[in-house]
Amino acid sequence: MNERAGATRHPSEGESGPATGPGSGTGTACLRSTEESAEATLQHQLWQTRKLEAMATMAGGIAHDFSNILQAISGYLQLGLKRAHGDEKLEHYLEEARASTRRAGDLVAQILAFSRLQDRERIPLLVAPILKEALKTFRASVPASIEIRQSVAAECDPVRADPVQIHQLITTLLTNAFQGMRLSGGVLKVSLVSVDLDGEDAPQFPDLTPGRYIRLEVADTGCGTDGVTGEGIPEPFSMASGEEGSTGMGLASVQSIVKGHGGDVSVSSEPGRGTTLAVYLPVHSPDRVPQAAVLPGTVRRRGTERILFVDDETTLLDLAREGLSALGYQVTTCGSSLEALAVFQADPRQFDVVVTDLAMPHMDGLQTSEALLLMRADTPIILCTAFSEKLDEGRARGVGIRDYVLKPVVPDDLALAIRRAIDEK
Repeated sequence: MNERAGATRHPSEGESGPATGPGSGTGTACLRSTEESAEATLQHQLWQTRKLEAMATMAGGIAHDFSNILQAISGYLQLGLKRAHGDEKLEHYLEEARASTRRAGDLVAQILAFSRLQDRERIPLLVAPILKEALKTFRASVPASIEIRQSVAAECDPVRADPVQIHQLITTLLTNAFQGMRLSGGVLKVSLVSVDLDGEDAPQFPDLTPGRYIRLEVADTGCGTDGVTGEGIPEPFSMASGEEGSTGMGLASVQSIVKGHGGDVSVSSEPGRGTTLAVYLPVHSPDRVPQAAVLPGTVRRRGTERILFVDDETTLLDLAREGLSALGYQVTTCGSSLEALAVFQADPRQFDVVVTDLAMPHMDGLQTSEALLLMRADTPIILCTAFSEKLDEGRARGVGIRDYVLKPVVPDDLALAIRRAIDEK
């Protein structure tokens, strides 16, 4: 019998035994494989980030050009409306076309907001356009058994908010309302209005200071739930009372968004009678408000003053010249910042107001404004900017910018800002 047949063999020093320890060949290979996998994952994430950044940059450039196109279409439609007096059918056609350009502008703003990769800033924002667009999309996705009734105040005040989060908030509220009625159908009521909260409201909203707020209310006639009434949203809570498909955690995100914007939520629900959720957000009251928040007729538009209009789009220069001249203004147009500086330097007192685009070759609108104000410190300047463009409001005010308007801008809206800038001299 071979002695070694039943013997336990121990590898001598220098021999390779089974790879069992952490320092063994197999362990090292596994570690190397894990490191390579982690590195590949990081490289893939980096590639995805760079791809998204490139897409966001491209979206911003496309949206800027698209805003200019929309501005020209909307402007010429408005000029056409002025010539269409007496022809009701033609006026109706032109008004519908102009309304569509406004909707297109709102959609561009929303796409840009979602495409931004950096921390999104809060901007002066009108909630009504976002709400109306969300309702149109929502209507197309719910059955006819659910009736939607909406009441959106045209004069509702602006808030300072992140448009992406406001859209998310609205979508979540509508989705939860649908979940409560998806089996039985019912009526969904959505309203948006400005309200004043005073000391009498303190018990209901202890975290809110008295003042002006917008109230977004979503009410359904669904199944409801028991014991849910008052301030805040119980967590987790869903209008669907825990039915399959409910999105109670979404409502937790609603409360987080609202609280983060300095607002509050109230909820009222009753089994068999439905649920009402009301969101309160504080009104934004800066020195300037978004142009869409200015009611027609509150400021006169006409005048005889001299305007220097600066933009690198020839179509927009022609539109400004024709539209503002029709209102009585004397308009000089320049297709570049350098040309505008040369014209202005020849006689700094010849213009009553300057309107310049933010995105310009050679010098942007802020740099142009700084140069103009060095020549004449009291020059009223209005900046036109697209939603896609980063506007440093602090720097703009520091430079001396009187006002800014979001593109696409139509002549009458621009005339409101021009009139304010001149009258406040």
